[in-house]
Amino acid sequence: MKITDIITKIYKWNLPQPITNGLHTYSTVSLNIIEIHTDEGITGIGLTGGVKDGEKIVKEIIEYFKTKLIGLNPLNNEMIWELLWEPKIVGRRGITTRIIGGIDLALLDFKAKLSNIPVHKLLGGYTESVRAYIAGGYYEDGKGLKELGMEMEENLKLGATAVKMKIGGISINEDVERVKTVRETVGDKIDIMVDANCAYNLNQAIKIADKIEKYDIFWFEEPLLPDDYDGYK
Repeated sequence: MKITDIITKIYKWNLPQPITNGLHTYSTVSLNIIEIHTDEGITGIGLTGGVKDGEKIVKEIIEYFKTKLIGLNPLNNEMIWELLWEPKIVGRRGITTRIIGGIDLALLDFKAKLSNIPVHKLLGGYTESVRAYIAGGYYEDGKGLKELGMEMEENLKLGATAVKMKIGGISINEDVERVKTVRETVGDKIDIMVDANCAYNLNQAIKIADKIEKYDIFWFEEPLLPDDYDGYK
């Protein structure tokens, strides 16, 4: 049982208008599909988030990993993870970590197809459904508090029991007003998450956390850079 090929398919499409989070603005959305082909005739498929203007880099990294993976047993996903995880060369953060994750998903998909067991059960899951949330609340030109509220109303119509919104792209006081608007729109039975995309320093993160606490925030995602260990203490 061997890996015979790894193929990357990159999809990219334009947004109606640019969207902004705490740090970045996007005018396009992209998705990378990683296919791991085997001599069993079974193809494992993994997904990884697109990288802004990084299509060529993604393909080059896959080609680099391919030299290590061709001929290996696709059942050995833990060994393959250790093989690819070379912190001084690849891994730890950014594009390479995303791609390693996509390869790992493809290997799990292969295992599931080979055993005819869904991945979630292969990993020990026992429920047939999981709770989901709708992410949005981006900054956009012409999008004020009224439009933000309308977006959340649409989420409720879709059956959302939890919503996530962006913060960190404007002043703290302005973002507090945005959070207030969302809470007033969705009511007190819907969970609200906020995501700063690492836009704050420690003092800023504490300040806005204190100000929005009264709006019963379910979680505060990425307030600081991921390796700000002292800040996260």
